[in-house]
Amino acid sequence: MVECKHCGVIYSHQASGGGCCDEPNDSKYCPICKQALIDALKKISVKYEYRWVDTDEFTKEEALAIIAEEERIAEEKVNKQRAMRKKCPECELISPFWGINMRRVFPGLWDMKTGESSTEKMFKHNGFNYYISYWEKRPNDYNIRKEVRWDLEKDKISSIQDRYHRNE
Repeated sequence: MVECKHCGVIYSHQASGGGCCDEPNDSKYCPICKQALIDALKKISVKYEYRWVDTDEFTKEEALAIIAEEERIAEEKVNKQRAMRKKCPECELISPFWGINMRRVFPGLWDMKTGESSTEKMFKHNGFNYYISYWEKRPNDYNIRKEVRWDLEKDKISSIQDRYHRNE
């Protein structure tokens, strides 16, 4: 049971499982208030969205070096958390994921003829999200994409790119 952020009604919210993505199911607003928001926003056209576009800002080697540095920093952070956890067992109650290196996992592709697999990884650089897809045994067969703010009215990349839009 949760309290609606607008009207204050206590209501039941489906947090996961069947129906969790159905509207007007929402964790902040009761079904009546959420439906009112949905109806009001239908009258306003969406002007921008975020899209992935191909980029040549990095070579495969440069992208993998950035990823390796991100992983080194993450491992350092995790090791510090593990050390703190040993000194403070009750800290687990505050954050049960301390000392666990959390990362997003992407399924790769498998080439049935050669027995080779591809690798998919996401990384951040200067506030932007990037995604690389590459084959281990094919040095020149890779693709790097960048998440950009897309102007739907002009059907092109927006002239305003908020570099920190996705730093969460």
